[in-house]
Formats: sequence, C-alpha cells, structure tokens
Amino acid sequence: MRLPHLFLASFPLVLAYSLNTTAPSLSRRRRVADEVSPDYMPPPWLDTRSICHPDHSSGSASSNICDPSGLLSHRHTTSLEDLLAQVHAGRTPYSLVSCDQSSSPNPVGFRLALALVRRMSYDGRTLSDRADNFAHRLFDSWSLSDNCGASVLLFFSLEDKRLFIRTGSLATTYFNEHQIDKVYAKMIPELEKNRVYSALQIGLTEIAQYLSMYNGVRAGAVDTAPPRQGAAAPLFFRSGPSWWDLELSIVFLVFAFMAVLACCNGFGGREATRRNRERRHVLRKLNVIRHEYVAAMLPQYVPTTCPFCHDNLAPAWEPTVPTLPDAEPLESEAPPARPVRKLRCGHAFHESCFDDEHPTPSGTIPDCPVCKDRGGGVSTPPNLNETRGQDYTFRIRSLADAYPHILTEQVVEKLNTETPNLWPESMTEAYLRAERRDTRARDVEFGSDRGGGGGGWFGGFGGLLAAGGLGALIGSMFSGGGAGRQGYYADIPSGGSGNPGGQWFGGSSGNSGGTGFGTGWGGWSGGGDGDGGGGGGGGGGGDYGGGDGGGHGTGW
Repeated sequence: MRLPHLFLASFPLVLAYSLNTTAPSLSRRRRVADEVSPDYMPPPWLDTRSICHPDHSSGSASSNICDPSGLLSHRHTTSLEDLLAQVHAGRTPYSLVSCDQSSSPNPVGFRLALALVRRMSYDGRTLSDRADNFAHRLFDSWSLSDNCGASVLLFFSLEDKRLFIRTGSLATTYFNEHQIDKVYAKMIPELEKNRVYSALQIGLTEIAQYLSMYNGVRAGAVDTAPPRQGAAAPLFFRSGPSWWDLELSIVFLVFAFMAVLACCNGFGGREATRRNRERRHVLRKLNVIRHEYVAAMLPQYVPTTCPFCHDNLAPAWEPTVPTLPDAEPLESEAPPARPVRKLRCGHAFHESCFDDEHPTPSGTIPDCPVCKDRGGGVSTPPNLNETRGQDYTFRIRSLADAYPHILTEQVVEKLNTETPNLWPESMTEAYLRAERRDTRARDVEFGSDRGGGGGGWFGGFGGLLAAGGLGALIGSMFSGGGAGRQGYYADIPSGGSGNPGGQWFGGSSGNSGGTGFGTGWGGWSGGGDGDGGGGGGGGGGGDYGGGDGGGHGTGW
C-alpha cells in the first residue's frame, strides 16, 4: 500500500519538474518572429538573448548566423556555422588576407554573416528597396565594415522572395558583382524547389571559394568585371532597371512604333486606292471627251454624252413586250434613262445636270452654257462642227472643276493647247502621269531620286530618306535596304520600288527601285535589284535580331 501512496505523493513533484524543464523551450518558441526588423536582430556573435537562435542555444563568439524566424533546423545551422567558422579562421582550404592597414598589420580572415527572416518589417517603396535598406541597416548595425571591410553579408527573406549580398570594402576587391551574379545563378534553382538549406549551403560555399581561391591575388586582377564597391546586390527585382528590362522596353517601343506605322500605312493605302480610282475615272472621261471632239467633225453629228457629267444621253427604256396576249407588260430590263434637255443650238444635257449646274430663273428662256446661245426652245439642231472647240473646252473645264486635284491648271492648259483628234490614247495617260509625278514630289516631304545608305537597328534605315515616302519607311523598317513601296501613289512607275521593300526578308526591290540589301530581323534573306533606275536603295546590315541577344530575367 505504500507504493501507490508514494506514487501519488511524488506525482506533483514530477509534474512541476516537467513544466520547469519545458518552460524555457516553450518560451523560446513563442519568441520565434515571423516578421522581423533589422533593429530586432543583434549580431549573432553578441547574441545573449537567444534571438538569433530561438530554438537552439544562445549565441557565441563563433556564431555568424542570425535566424530569428527559425527557418533552419539545428543540424543545418550547425553545418553552416562550421563552414563560416573555417572561412573566418582561414583554415584550409581557405586562407587569410592582408589588411593593408597599419592599424591591423596581421592577416585577417573574412567574416561571412548570414541573416534569415521569414518576412521583412522595414520601410521601402518596393520589396527590392525594402530588402536593400534592410541589408544595409544590418551591415552597419553589425559593424561589418570594421576589420578592414573583410566581411560579406548574405541576407535572405523567405516570403518576400528577396536575396541580397552586401560586401565590405576589402571583400569587394575579391568578390565583385560579376561573381555575385554567378552565385545567384547557382542558388536560384534550389530556391525555386524550396530547398532553403541547400541553396544557402551552395551560396556560402561559392562565396568562400571566391574569397580564398586567389590566395592573396585580388579578383580584379583575374576577372575583368567591374567591382561593386560596398553595395548590396539584389537578386530577384533589382532596385534599378536591368539590361533585360531595357531590352524589353526597346522591343515594346519598336512593336508599338511598327503598329503606328502599319495604321498610317493602312490609311495611306486607302487614300492611294481612292486616288487611283479617281484617276482611272478621269482618264475614261477624257477619252470620252476626245471621242466627242472627233465625232463632232462628222456632218451629221449628234451629241451622245452630257457635257456636265460626260455620261451617255441614252433614250428612255421602253417596257418589254409581253410574251402572252393577256399578260401585263414586263418591267424594263434596265433602269429608265435620265431625262434629256435639248436646246435649240443642238447641245443636249441631262435635265438634272442642267438644273444643278446651270440654274435658270422661272419664266425665262435658258441660254446654252456651252455656246452661250440665247434662243432657247427645241428645234432642228444646226451643224455643231463650228462649236466643237467650245464644246471641247467646256467639257475639259467641267471635268477639271469636278477633279481639281487631278486635272490641275497645268494639265488643263496642255490639254487645251493640243489638237485632240491627233492624240494617241496614251498621251492622256502621259499627261496624268507627269502630273502625278509633280504631285508626288510636293506631297511626299521625304523623297528624292536616289536613296541613301542604310544601317542601324532595322537593317537599312537609310531607306527612310529614299524615294518612296511612307512606303520606303515601311520597307526599310522590315528589310535590309531602303527600297520601299512607291510612296502614296502605287501606280507611279518612277522612283521607289514596286514591292514593299522586301518585307521581312531582307531588301528586295521592285519594278523601278534601286537596290535593297542587308540582314533585317536576323538576316533571313539577301537583297535584290530592281529593273529601272531611281528608287531608294540603302545599305547596312540588320543589327536588330542579328546579335547574341543580351539580358536575363531572374525569378523565384
């Protein structure tokens, strides 16, 4: 009976002892900090409150790791501490380094310090700024700039996904920015797999090797990369724009510029199509006027077209005869013709054209707008041979009034001074071609008979100044040379090129362009020659897409 009583009596003592032995551990676990500020983290070699190692032991003079969030296990922390202690003591394979200062003539060892937090609690506009400020603050508060600056701080924030390396003045000459980037490149794959200990072990080992591999020979004498003097090196989002960011911005601006040019080219193409359609229409009307002039020399000449609109004066359509006796008359096979007004002088007009272009007050007899005859009424038409010159001049003027941008005063003067019945049909087109060439020279601000030399990002940007205006610009953007489309007027056979300047495939030119050559966008194709003269060529190779392609992105 004494044994049960003894057990019951000793139970409170055992419970009290257990609580007393576990209380410090629970207390330390409660002190594990998820969000940490740099002021909360003491130097690990001076930590007496177990802040840097809440789940392990208090700090010691040989400790170089501060992990207030408890990200590493005790075994992993001990392994990394051994590595950092070897580096600091200069034990093989690591070495000491000369301080080069009279205050400390003896060789010293590099101090590698590791700071880990789960989440940062510090000011900064962005996470990168916050990490940069955090690392600088720790470096200063831990006095790592002492000891001749033979110190390196590796700062890591898990949830913020930021990694910084801060180097002292002496360490910078042995471990520069180029080598820091190499360390990052080896750590990132492990961090992406959430292998924190493996990443830190690789990173610290690489840093230690870089600091000791030269045995007193500074890294600047071996590696020509510029050192980063006493500055933190952000990994995942640099505080300043990287070359990769700059290249992405350039590519975006290039494609935006190309999109704007494509829109402008689309508008210009529609305008050119409209003008070409109008020119063909004017050319047909001029041929009608010529045929009317030639027909007016016949004795029994009767006008067949309206002097205002130059359309046919066709008789009204009659209903088609029904196929059955009792059937209703069928509808006309064509729309009814426009009513015709025929004056006593013999000239005839569409009723609507006459009323619109030559209105007459009610109650008065209209005069003829062609020959100015004031007789009015309808009678047997006289011989119109005598007034064919007036008819021709009137028709030319009415057409020029409708299309002044095509039939300019110079063209009208040429048409009026020539004898229409001696025209070859191609002469009218020649007049229009000459006028289009003059108009093109006025409208296209950049453009000449010959293109300039090329070169630059787009493989022949000299074509910008080549003949062909906007089309030359588009052609030079995508091709090696400057040969482009023929400006705003696609049917002009002189100057520029008949094709889009070898779009996407180096510089090829068209019917009358010069030459275009180069390697645009990686150099897919060579260049070609044109058939005729004029036209803008432009040389140069395509820098854009022909290089190695720089820049790199880092992410986690």
